[in-house]
Amino acid sequence: MESTQSKNSFSPEFNKRLKRRYRAEQRFKIMGIGAIFIALAFLVFLISTVFLNGYSAFKQTYIQLDVTLDQKFFPEEDLAKGDFQGIIKQSLYSMFPEVTSRRDKRTLNNLV
Repeated sequence: MESTQSKNSFSPEFNKRLKRRYRAEQRFKIMGIGAIFIALAFLVFLISTVFLNGYSAFKQTYIQLDVTLDQKFFPEEDLAKGDFQGIIKQSLYSMFPEVTSRRDKRTLNNLV
């Protein structure tokens, strides 16, 4: 007696379904590879954006100031309580005497 499975496996409908399944599998592989390439492109874009926006964090800027150590900034009993920021601000203001507005002074103080 002949098996119905072997008879159906060679039928034209079966071959049509098999071809359709292989085409679907091929489309699935292509879409999977495409998705991987798109994900890699976004990853490269993300990493390059982070690098290009953040490279300036690795730069250093130096400001050279002439500092005059006044006795009024240091209490005699405790030098650790000295107004070191005041000394730096005074040096900055003497270096840039044209800065008079409060906003400009704040911007100048942010340099240090």
